[in-house]
Amino acid sequence: MIKYYNLVKPWSRWLFLLMFLFSLQSKALTQDSIQVSINAVNKPIEVVFKQIENQTGYTVFYGRPTLNGDEMVTLQTRGSLSSIMNTLMKGRNIAWALKDKSIILTKRAVVGENGNSNLDTVPKVNISGSIVDKSGIPVVGATVSLRGQGMGQATDNLGRFRFANVPDNSTLVVSSVGYKPKQVRLGGETEFKIFLDSAITDIQKIEVVSTGYQVIAKERVTGSFFLVENKVFNRSVGATVLDRIRNLVPGVYSKVGAADPLDNFTIRGVSTINANKQPLLVVDNFIYDGDPNSLNPNDVESITILRDAAAASIWGVRAGNGVIVVTMKKGRFTNKPLVSFNTNFSFVKKPELSALPSIPSKSIIELEKKRFAAGYFDGTLNNAFSFPVLSQVVEILAKRRSGAISESEAAAQISLLENHDVRDDIDKYLLQTAIAQQYALNVSGGGENYQYYGSIGYDRNRPNNININNERLTIRFNNTWQPIKRIQVKAEINWGQSNGRSHNSLGSGSYNNLLTAPYNRLADINGNATALPTKYRMNYVDTVRFPGQLDWHYYPLDEANNGDFSSRSYNTRINTGINYSVMPGLRLDVNYQWQKVLSDNKTINGIATFSTRDLINSFATVGPNGLVVYPYPLGGVYNKSNSDQTAWNLRGLLNFDKSYKQHDISLMIGLETREVKTESWVMPAQFGYISQTGTFGALRLGEWISRPGQFTQILSAGVASTRGTINRFGSSFGNIAYTYDSKYAVSGSARIDQSNFFGVKANDRKVPLWSAGVAWSVSKEEFYNIEWLPDLKLRATLGYSGNVNAGTSPFATAGYLNPVTPLFVPYAQLLTSPNPQLRWERVQNVNLGLDFGSIYQRISGNIEFFKKKGIDLISSINVDPTSGFTSYTGNNSSIQTQGFDLSLTSRNFDKKFKWYSTIIFAYQSDKVIAYSVKPPDLGQTTSIIIGKPLSNIYSYRWAGLNPKDGDAQFYLDNQVVSSVNINKVKQGDMVYNGQTTPPLFGALRNDLSYKSFSLSFNITYQLGYYFRRASFEGFLGSTSGIELWQHKDYMNAWKVPGDEKTTNVPGFLDSYMDSRYNIYKESDILIEKGDHIRLEDIRIDYELVKNTIKRMPFSKVSLYLYITNIGFLWKASHYNPDTRDDVRSVPRQKSLAIGMNMSF
Repeated sequence: MIKYYNLVKPWSRWLFLLMFLFSLQSKALTQDSIQVSINAVNKPIEVVFKQIENQTGYTVFYGRPTLNGDEMVTLQTRGSLSSIMNTLMKGRNIAWALKDKSIILTKRAVVGENGNSNLDTVPKVNISGSIVDKSGIPVVGATVSLRGQGMGQATDNLGRFRFANVPDNSTLVVSSVGYKPKQVRLGGETEFKIFLDSAITDIQKIEVVSTGYQVIAKERVTGSFFLVENKVFNRSVGATVLDRIRNLVPGVYSKVGAADPLDNFTIRGVSTINANKQPLLVVDNFIYDGDPNSLNPNDVESITILRDAAAASIWGVRAGNGVIVVTMKKGRFTNKPLVSFNTNFSFVKKPELSALPSIPSKSIIELEKKRFAAGYFDGTLNNAFSFPVLSQVVEILAKRRSGAISESEAAAQISLLENHDVRDDIDKYLLQTAIAQQYALNVSGGGENYQYYGSIGYDRNRPNNININNERLTIRFNNTWQPIKRIQVKAEINWGQSNGRSHNSLGSGSYNNLLTAPYNRLADINGNATALPTKYRMNYVDTVRFPGQLDWHYYPLDEANNGDFSSRSYNTRINTGINYSVMPGLRLDVNYQWQKVLSDNKTINGIATFSTRDLINSFATVGPNGLVVYPYPLGGVYNKSNSDQTAWNLRGLLNFDKSYKQHDISLMIGLETREVKTESWVMPAQFGYISQTGTFGALRLGEWISRPGQFTQILSAGVASTRGTINRFGSSFGNIAYTYDSKYAVSGSARIDQSNFFGVKANDRKVPLWSAGVAWSVSKEEFYNIEWLPDLKLRATLGYSGNVNAGTSPFATAGYLNPVTPLFVPYAQLLTSPNPQLRWERVQNVNLGLDFGSIYQRISGNIEFFKKKGIDLISSINVDPTSGFTSYTGNNSSIQTQGFDLSLTSRNFDKKFKWYSTIIFAYQSDKVIAYSVKPPDLGQTTSIIIGKPLSNIYSYRWAGLNPKDGDAQFYLDNQVVSSVNINKVKQGDMVYNGQTTPPLFGALRNDLSYKSFSLSFNITYQLGYYFRRASFEGFLGSTSGIELWQHKDYMNAWKVPGDEKTTNVPGFLDSYMDSRYNIYKESDILIEKGDHIRLEDIRIDYELVKNTIKRMPFSKVSLYLYITNIGFLWKASHYNPDTRDDVRSVPRQKSLAIGMNMSF
């Protein structure tokens, strides 16, 4: 405060005098001049000590041998600290004393008959031990003394100390810069390991409410924040940051399988229909525009989830779906170098193909025999024009009928197929146990004027499919300098490279490409690759001959070794800034970030791959001179694409943070500008590529005859495709928080965002967003006397955040397409209609929160109720087709989501054996409340309907099978009708079954530890949702197809009257398909409840510290085992809700990881 006013020159002399007088007066302050007000009615004496600490800033130290903190007392008074302490200690034979900022309680010495203390009668012992921080890292140079005995020493470079011949009832006093002092009574022990708590716990609490722009003291919080601390974050060994926060945060629902990892997460449900549904990702205070998978999770210090408007609206139009704030690790001032190394190996089982519910080979072959005998394939067999593909069984039967092979030969070949399962070959030749490796090394530390952090990480992943590898290398340096007292300069550089390489031209889902017939054989009995039918009949491929012909057979095992795909991406992020302390409490921050993401993808289908050989063979011919002509030149097909994204942010912030008596105020105002520029190129395919020379052949343009079929085709050169966007944003914002007496807090924020891709009108190009909140610490009121619940706080917020769809435009837009016949020139196609009134989406958010904690925090947590409403949502609006468009994009929809989140932690045991439990629970319910697109005329199983959830599922109302012909029946206007009436069904006739995403979900985590061992396991649950299980869909190949991989429910199809009593699968019409299976597969008979409880993961740790193994070269070593995807504990349906009994979806594979973490 004095330095603040000292900037005003006319007052400088007077303030200097006042400061001098104040310093003299402060020396005269004693415990008699410190006034304390105590209000405790039958409360533990520990609560009274807390009141003293809160009002005086002193810390009360004592041990249980001295005083039992659970002892109940009643004291309601106001007086000097001295009088109150004397009152509390009266009759307890306990002495108290002030030292520095501590109140130390000690047992009074027992006095003998001669008036001397009986110290000589106390046994003497030799003691030793180590001083470590919470992570087990030795604290070097800590002061260890014996209270009242004038003995003390500093810990050595291993954090150890030793005393000889000391009284057994002595008390150790430990202190060190940056740590809270600690007292430990000997009590008969001779070997000690003393853990010190950081003295900057207030800063750590501030991290709990980090918005990415600023940090706010916990007592001022009004919004909804959830912190994932470092230890919890690192329970998982996932290779990506987002993988490690699954099932840890209430209200955050996660799934798997999306191409963009952010699409797998939703925070408190949905708030948009067609716009961006991803939560915003913020890394070290800036929006992150790169691939989240490129971040090294070993560099992460903590994750904060912003869930309501008060927490997230400061991020404006990008925050409508919630915000994930990633805080990266940094060094510390005046801290010695700390080196840590983490490595682990993860093993993932092969996909369980045997779980796929497919029709057995024998049943399929029986059907094919029946079809062949009925002449089902005769048309295809007689097609000598295009030679459509046929299955192996049909080819064998055709050869037998033509006399090419005998009856016995045919029977032997078919028998070989009947007893074969293609899944066995896939498992044997194409799949492997996946192995993922992680290595991470980092070093951090700092001096008086600087701090630093550096890391290098390397990951290598070998997935389940053979001949595919991925790797990632990351490097990060973070430095902060303080050249003079008021200025801090920071600079950070992050660089990452991700490489993917595949020699498997079947692709990452290779086995799905081969699931065409259950009896397919990939190799003969000697393991040699065998050909499978694809595209053309095997009889044609085996016998066709022409000049220049290449082998036209398709060998899947060779394809798995002949591919050449590579991808490479680079991510560079530079962050720099300067912080200037204008005066105490007032700080100016200017920060700049530049990020560049480059990616390069290359696919080479060499001449050994089937696709290239097929292309060359299809057009090879003989020229007039008798020489072979290859319109597609001999060699591989080369495809290349790349992209370049550059983003920069410039931000200026003015922060004011001041406390005066009972008032605390925090104010932030800022300006920010941001640009994201993206360019992409897709080069036309190049042919005749020779990898040894890096050269290409020339494509012969013009008309050519293709085989088989003798079709005329025109070969034309491709045209390079380029795309580019520039999105610019400008923002001004502010935030204020005020707290009175640590009880009452109010907060508010406002932000105006502008961009270059919304309405023509200036007022449509920007949107004002704001939030307001209040909080009341009820437990700090004088009237509050709930002894078992000493912490209770209420919070409420209201505000608006936003959302954006960068793909929309107020103008009419067109796209250029590749040239086609007959002119061979590029042409444009109109893509969107104009709408000059197009504007931002907004999300209104209301949040009510209750934070609580029982005595000694045995049970603590919070519950929050929320309601959010998406306003002005972007969607299509029907328009008169004579305008040239059938619809245009506008702001005409709305959706509402409401629910509550619960987080609860209990300390079940908290002594040598520790057992903590944490439960998270979320309920979310959404419904569409405005949508202008007219419902479809015909009934659909998924449709956006006003009043229903966005993720809905509708069905035909099942009425069983017709006993006469096995036709599917359903209810229409409460009448049982046949499947031929399917086109009469309106949307209102469909049955609403429920939503496909769980409205109820959460997890129960238990953490147990004893000495060096710890065990943690997480149980997850999802309730209240439905899925449609897969079944036979009435299609089994065709007269010219080999799609015979179908659901085993085919075997339960109705065959004769009476079967309808035991099955719901309609009768199979082999000759054609009709609507019966369309009704069946979309009926409510296949709807299943998705509710389940799952044992998600287990982690076991064993930790070694240096003082337990003296010759160990490390300060700490932790060995761990982590198992995930363990299995269901319970599920409501017989079917797996993950796979939905789909004929191509395998259950989640179990994985096991072993690892080690070392600190130096």
